[in-house]
Order: sequence, then C-alpha cells, then structure tokens
Amino acid sequence: LGAGAGTGAGAGAGAGAGAGAYGNGGGYAGAGAYGGGGSASTAMQAAAQQDTAWAALDAGKGEIRYHDVPWPPGSTPAATSAAALMLPSGSKKGLKKYVMRWHPDKFQQRYGPRLFEADRERILERVKAVSQAVNHKWSQLT
Repeated sequence: LGAGAGTGAGAGAGAGAGAGAYGNGGGYAGAGAYGGGGSASTAMQAAAQQDTAWAALDAGKGEIRYHDVPWPPGSTPAATSAAALMLPSGSKKGLKKYVMRWHPDKFQQRYGPRLFEADRERILERVKAVSQAVNHKWSQLT
C-alpha cells in the first residue's frame, strides 16, 4: 500500500490526490473546503470525500501507512491547530464524530494492529496532534 495509484474511493480529493492507497493523497485542495470562504456544497463534498476515504480505510485489510490515513483538511505534518483545522461542523453534536475518530486510544484500538511499523510513531504523533486540535475546537463551542 502507501505510494501508488490511489485506487480507493475519494481519488479526486485534492492537490495530492491518489498518493495514498486509499486515494486520500494526504490532503485536500482548497483552503475553504470546510469553511473560511468555501461554499456549503464544497464543504459537504469535502466531508463526503473524508467519509468515503475513512470507509475505504475501514474496509481495507492491509497495513496502513502514513499517507493512507485520511488526514483532515487544515492538518499538516508540521502543525495542526484548532484554527487551521477545517471541520464541517460548528456544533458539538456535529463535532462528536471527529472527537471519536481522532481519539488516540480509539484510533490505536481500531487501527493499531494494521499500522505499518516504520510509520507507527509518526502516525500516532499526528493523530494525537489532530485530536488535541479537535478537542480545542470542541472546547470553544457552546
């Protein structure tokens, strides 16, 4: 898996589309895909692409490499902040899915056995950073 043609669903996701085995390409194009200038339909499309990429990851049986993980738009390997993280929801109810998805213990429980050993530490560090950003965003909502 890993670098390849990106045969999974969501292959047209963005600038890096197709780099991962699940077609997530490690990122999404368009700074406003989840807000900050993007249209509601763009946000819905990006959310649908994320959900499709996660479904493909869940359905897979092989090892998961770093670039196979459908990292959220606004998240970069160098930094992930709540301000940069583009999530489609402005409510706690809508954000709950992301809190659960990115919780480090839940991620480890669900995907840990499939993580490519050479990428394991890097994946788990970024999952933790995304989780912290999601939790910060959660804490800002009323």
